[in-house]
Amino acid sequence: MSSCPLCRSANAEFRSATKGTSFEGWCPTCTNVKITSPAIDLTRQQGKAHLLSAFLRDLPERNWQTLEYITEANVERLTDSVSEIPLVEQFDRLLSIVCELTPRFGEASSFSYEKDWPLIRAKDSSEALAMLKALKADGSMVAEDRSGIFVPPTATRKAFERYAELKNAGPMSSQAFVAMAFAPLYADAWHSIIKPGIVAAGYRPFRVDQKEHADKVDDLIMAEIRRSKFLVADFSGQRGGVYFEAGFAHGLGRPVIWMCRDEEKDKLHFDTRQYNHILYTNFAEAQTKLRDRIVAILGEGAYKSE
Repeated sequence: MSSCPLCRSANAEFRSATKGTSFEGWCPTCTNVKITSPAIDLTRQQGKAHLLSAFLRDLPERNWQTLEYITEANVERLTDSVSEIPLVEQFDRLLSIVCELTPRFGEASSFSYEKDWPLIRAKDSSEALAMLKALKADGSMVAEDRSGIFVPPTATRKAFERYAELKNAGPMSSQAFVAMAFAPLYADAWHSIIKPGIVAAGYRPFRVDQKEHADKVDDLIMAEIRRSKFLVADFSGQRGGVYFEAGFAHGLGRPVIWMCRDEEKDKLHFDTRQYNHILYTNFAEAQTKLRDRIVAILGEGAYKSE
């Protein structure tokens, strides 16, 4: 047994390679880790080690064998792909995960603050513990604190009522809002990349032009973005509405997946060009990249297409 070189969690199994300048192994918090010492130093200097732990923890098991070695060259790209979330949403995520990991009402959840803190984007286990205690104080959890050890929490009726509300709200919903040009020229991107990519990641794609309504379209757009867990923005066609919708989602703290046809990348506005876009020419490859990026940032969803 040893400690994880990234998150310092105990009960890990690691071996050093190349004369101690890199590490490979397994951590109950970060899961599968292959990383160099300079990458660890850089991410700690930037205060983003917790985001790298979250990135690794969110990876589906099928991607573990193909995980790239984390180095100075790619570590910033990986940490930047994981969004910080506001504290209130962290509390909602914690409550939801505790409820989801409860076998049945009245029994303790299997959530462990010591190893599961990356799931809520906490900085470390002590922050997750403090949040659990706050939920206990407001009546959402029942748990005992013996000699500093927080026994796995039990969600109360209040917690499950809040969880039911969250399942239909933005951060915990299964909906993905899609912002893109609706002209026939871009229909193939919707049918061959965006819609199947989102569904493959376990989420339900939503396009405002495909919903029957009698509301003002701007009001409907903002309401549906608020209801969505994240937004996929394809800037091909350079429609002003796509920029507005991406900015609105970004302002709400919703993750945005940025896309554009490769041939139009030079037309991207300066203030969005800085983000990591999926630039595509091959539709099959783009669909896979979209699915993988969604899963890396948000984890795999539970939605199944009918």
